[in-house]
Amino acid sequence: MAELKEAFVQGRFAEEPYYGTRHIEKWLVSQRKARQPDEGRWNHCLCSDRMIFCLQGRELPTLIRYADPSLTIPEPASEYSLELEHWRRIAPLLRSLDPAKAQLYYGHVFGTIAVCGSGPTAPAYVFVQEHDANGKAITVLKPLVSLYAMDAIYATWRRGGPKAEAAREFLCNELAREIATVRAEAGADFDRAVAVSADGRKIVHADWVVVPGPLEEKPGVDSPMFSGATVFRGDAFHERKILRFCLRRAKDSDSRKPTPEIVVLTARHTDRCHSEQSGPLLIEVSPWSSFDRSGGYTVLMASRELCPDPLPDGGVEVSLR
Repeated sequence: MAELKEAFVQGRFAEEPYYGTRHIEKWLVSQRKARQPDEGRWNHCLCSDRMIFCLQGRELPTLIRYADPSLTIPEPASEYSLELEHWRRIAPLLRSLDPAKAQLYYGHVFGTIAVCGSGPTAPAYVFVQEHDANGKAITVLKPLVSLYAMDAIYATWRRGGPKAEAAREFLCNELAREIATVRAEAGADFDRAVAVSADGRKIVHADWVVVPGPLEEKPGVDSPMFSGATVFRGDAFHERKILRFCLRRAKDSDSRKPTPEIVVLTARHTDRCHSEQSGPLLIEVSPWSSFDRSGGYTVLMASRELCPDPLPDGGVEVSLR
């Protein structure tokens, strides 16, 4: 089960809203020694909410500690072209600032920060390029927030200045904390699941699990029916989960189709039933009044062959007549 859990965690890492790769932790180890950041991956990582807002309330002292100030516009060789145009347009304004009273920090894509004075409470503003209603580029003065400070620290690493190594260490440490949080959340989701796929990438959460009994012929009924079932609370399967949403090769094509042994039933107020295919699961929404409550119950029906052996304690046997 530990291997399946790790596969699920890595699958979470690979989702685009997170890192887009299963091996983000190995990648981060390599970045701790890199002279230049892997720009494509860092652009993805720095767009997460946690990284954008991680300096909230400590923007200025962190900026001063990890970013390099500059008296001149950075060399254009590897700079963002639109920001270069902006710097050149406002260069006369920037040069008019007294370097003894104001320090300038040039970001990568989000503008130039001017710190007016010294100390952690000095006024700090950002010259940001925006566009007016007619599409004309204009410069807007904004207060220093986490996004702009993070951008300037990242730019320090890119440019290889005196604080480049410190900037790299800071960014890698912040990302490591975020990755640890994502890992813990994914692990908790896995622990609360009642069923897991063969590759560990899909899980199911359910309030109740129903394990049908064997099929029996009934008088007057054309097809066999379940003679009964055993009903469990979902948490009975948290430690030893139901395995697996097995895939089999279709006889008439090369496409992979799910076997029908696992069905997830969601009981809610509804006036119709429908089903939809979702990866390796057949999801059915059913208006079972006996399971109805605010928000609905999720009931997982799984064949005995897919359940742990022996079944967990606490099951209640019911007869189907």
